[in-house]
Amino acid sequence: MILVASGEWLVYKSHCSEVPPHQVSDIFLAKSSNGKWYYSTCHFCVGMCALVMMQDVPPYDLATFARQYHLKEFDGVSDECLQQTQTFPDTSQTPAWTYTANSHPGLPDLSPVLRAATAVVSVATNSDPDLKGHGLDFYAIRYEHRFSQTDSPAGIGYMAIYCDSTLRGGNATGIDIEVRDNVADFKSQKGQLLWSCPLDGKPGVPEDVVAQIAREALASFWPKIDSNRLSLDEIVCCDPMGGNKYRVSFRLAAPVAGKPATATYTLIEVDVSTNGTVAESEVRWTSK
Repeated sequence: MILVASGEWLVYKSHCSEVPPHQVSDIFLAKSSNGKWYYSTCHFCVGMCALVMMQDVPPYDLATFARQYHLKEFDGVSDECLQQTQTFPDTSQTPAWTYTANSHPGLPDLSPVLRAATAVVSVATNSDPDLKGHGLDFYAIRYEHRFSQTDSPAGIGYMAIYCDSTLRGGNATGIDIEVRDNVADFKSQKGQLLWSCPLDGKPGVPEDVVAQIAREALASFWPKIDSNRLSLDEIVCCDPMGGNKYRVSFRLAAPVAGKPATATYTLIEVDVSTNGTVAESEVRWTSK
């Protein structure tokens, strides 16, 4: 059986001309979860190794699989299924597909944390033994909100990222920040309290809008995925924003409404732009 990320499947039988009987050409016959029969003469090679090698990055849905491997629907009447299809898979990219929401989340406002992170530089380079003598130049604030799951607690974390002139190779240094009651606690490189600073404002991230746009985009790209079965896992952004995008992660409890959770892919990452657009090509499905 072939299972694609959306939860759709194909039960198939295939033959490769490179194994006996050699007089039988490549042939692939399958019945899919939509009740239809398909055929193809695409060369999947011995033991379907063309698919086995791609099992970590399978197509998102049945339509994509059918396009890539030249599946033709059998109508049960004509002899069309006796004709040759293309021999090798289509590896070209699918046409660009973009979802545009009616709402625009705009930029996050992490400026209160940003100002505090600028002020902490002299404290860090004088008081933290691991940062003494380092030349730190502020780059960005990273915001990460992890939502409650059965195996992890909920929490919001900040990190101040600095260009570090004393490092070779990777030139970035991060300082973790915990914000409670609008007070920023900066941590040393070993996780100890380094400095506390009251913020001069409240940080703001349009989480509700961003998460809703991500859900709508998934529903638009893959209607068979029930958005009610998606649980919010994480929202990440930076200020200043790289690429003007938020990253929203979902856990997929069940890939298709009314079906058991049998799909391999359970974590979905969606990039949402500040103007409310999502590109299907930038949605990532991650295996357990």
